Amino acid sequence: MRRASRRPGALKELIPLTITRVESLRDGISEQGNGWSITRWREDVSTALDPEFATRESGIVYRHRNVRYVAAWPDGDLLEGIIERMANEAGVPLMKLPEGLRLRRTAGHLLAVNYSSEPVNTAGIGNGKPIIGTTILPPAGVAAWTLE
Repeated sequence: MRRASRRPGALKELIPLTITRVESLRDGISEQGNGWSITRWREDVSTALDPEFATRESGIVYRHRNVRYVAAWPDGDLLEGIIERMANEAGVPLMKLPEGLRLRRTAGHLLAVNYSSEPVNTAGIGNGKPIIGTTILPPAGVAAWTLE
């Protein structure tokens, strides 16, 4: 007879914690952290790890080596904080982009696509003036710069 494993199941090999309870949060209910909040759902966690991010009530983000576990639905500020921390630890530079702007790199070029419904200013993103497109990128517009 197989014993049922407690959550997070096989992921427990990566991060030593157990989920003891999962709770849905009704619409309009949130728990506040330091400049961020969680909504929709949260989990109670049993672990010896100290939380990286926590509300007044409970830990939300746990780290073990290079693995993180998020025990709730994070808002944009919490998610941004987690990504910034992980990128800094890995030595990966980050660039804040205007809403709707996406970047892609090829071996010799940087490409920008504006997926928003408003014009986007791309000044400071590429190396000077784009070789394709304009600095003010219209909706659905594309710009390209040569990488040096």
